[in-house]
Amino acid sequence: MSVAKVGKRGVVVLPAELRKRMKINEGDELLIDISESGVIYMVQRPDDFVAALKNAGRGLWAEQDPVAYVREERETW
Repeated sequence: MSVAKVGKRGVVVLPAELRKRMKINEGDELLIDISESGVIYMVQRPDDFVAALKNAGRGLWAEQDPVAYVREERETW
């Protein structure tokens, strides 16, 4: 586990080891969020969100027919 330090103006300095592993360079933008339980998530901001999400749902319907699923759901309305 790495330790990051917060400076006077709120600047967070990430350890070099972490920057190397995540391929973070000076000037890169990071997306930061916090969960309700207080966990902080930090990921690199993609240059192209569409390309970054491409195939994100691949395999989602591998074990179930999506058309049959929607029909079953509609019957419950």
